[in-house]
Amino acid sequence: MVVCTDDVAVLTWEGGRTVFRYHPSTGTIDSIELDHPAQVYPALYCSNFVVSTNSVRYNIAGDDFEILQEESTATPHASPLFDGDRLYATGSGGLQAFDIGVGVRWTHSNDRLVTGIASTEDAVYAIESNAGGGQLVALDATTGDVRWRTDRIGETYADPVVGRHVYVTNAAGRIFALDRADGRVLWTHQTGTRDSRFTVPAVGDGVLFVSDDGSGSVRAVEATTGEIRWETPLYRDEDGQTRTGTLFAPLLTEEHVVVSAGSAGLVGLGRTDGRRRFRAASEPVVSPLAVAHETIYGATPSGLLLVEPSG
Repeated sequence: MVVCTDDVAVLTWEGGRTVFRYHPSTGTIDSIELDHPAQVYPALYCSNFVVSTNSVRYNIAGDDFEILQEESTATPHASPLFDGDRLYATGSGGLQAFDIGVGVRWTHSNDRLVTGIASTEDAVYAIESNAGGGQLVALDATTGDVRWRTDRIGETYADPVVGRHVYVTNAAGRIFALDRADGRVLWTHQTGTRDSRFTVPAVGDGVLFVSDDGSGSVRAVEATTGEIRWETPLYRDEDGQTRTGTLFAPLLTEEHVVVSAGSAGLVGLGRTDGRRRFRAASEPVVSPLAVAHETIYGATPSGLLLVEPSG
């Protein structure tokens, strides 16, 4: 689990108590030990750093890497999210919005688990799930008031993605494009992936970039219509005989779509045409990717992987 800014990359593993900090300018790594294991992905913004564990949310200073606050909370099922100087996080009271340096701005309570969060300047989109299925709720970012909700998406546990529309992948591998204003379903796209965490699309330049674990391919989908622009199969062997599996969610750099492709390593495709531009296969990457200044970061079984794309 990796998050990064221009000045630092932070690395931890789900269930781990050690958080590592990498300084790109010097290449040095230091660490801090927590009393509880990390439960979801950490969040990082400027000098603010948050790690949510099974019972405590840690606020950590980014400059001296010391724990500033420990707040008891219920087990989170969604990673905390910074949007500028506002933090969205789940806890005992439900979904909460915190203004950094001030405190809780609002709390949205419900009888479901919040399993995914996305935000814009004026709205927060949250996935709420229970045994009966899932729903997407749109909240006012300032007040926390409900603007609309829909249960059309079915069971899902992944973060939504916001672009021209709101995009949600459900547990059956179907991607839904919903109108940001009222939650209407505008189009859907079926993938062969059955773990919605791995099928979270990346959005850029009016295109959704989707990893499809079922077909072992990456495709570019028009964000407004759902039509396929290009599709590229990924292979675990150099002679192109066996398609890979275990595709993580794609990451966008200025020129590339980058995917962690299990035994095929890290694969970079051209954003415009899907052609393979580079491959880094030193170790399998076991986390979604993060990027800062065109350097790609990922977690491997032995530590932190750094890749600077070429080609």
